[in-house]
Amino acid sequence: MRYEERRPDVKLQPFVKWFWYLERTYAEPDSREIIWPDGCHEMIFHFGLCPFPKKSQTLN
Repeated sequence: MRYEERRPDVKLQPFVKWFWYLERTYAEPDSREIIWPDGCHEMIFHFGLCPFPKKSQTLN
């Protein structure tokens, strides 16, 4: 697992506190990701295989 935090460019610092990166291998049964509440808004970009089973991809 690799975890790293970086400060954004000075121009973004009034709006973005940190960029954080997490790279790990997900394997059953421990394939869930826990994000603990820290009082900050978070935007997650997932660059990899779909983390959800196909049955939960529909919004209906």
